[in-house]
Amino acid sequence: MFLADGTHVFHESDLLPLVADDSATARHSAAADRAKSTTTKWGLVAAAGFVTAFGLFASSVDDQDGSPGWKKGLMLTGAIVGVIGGVMAWKSQYTMWDETNAAFHSYNADLGTRLNVCADGLNVVPCEGGGTSRVPTDDEPPRR
Repeated sequence: MFLADGTHVFHESDLLPLVADDSATARHSAAADRAKSTTTKWGLVAAAGFVTAFGLFASSVDDQDGSPGWKKGLMLTGAIVGVIGGVMAWKSQYTMWDETNAAFHSYNADLGTRLNVCADGLNVVPCEGGGTSRVPTDDEPPRR
């Protein structure tokens, strides 16, 4: 997202000082942060599962009489945990992207509300200054 002065905003949390604490931008930013944390946790679970499965596989390569049943069971369990963790991390990543996108999309309306500005044609004016409509929020469609 680029601001009017050309500043490139990478993280939705950088917008928080400019909007109200209970705004849609703040809610979406908090949800994106929670999803990012969830993505990291599931990614670590996936990595631990795959590392465990690979470690057990590598340690059983030299077994002449075959791997004991418990090793095979742990390898399979590690692989399953790795796959489940990877799928959950992937799902959480999409949630994070959706919430980040929603935070960026709700920013203009939330800033307009905080600054108490309205649209008067193509002009932005104080709401008490004769503006015909408030900047739409993310929950309402834009007026045409």
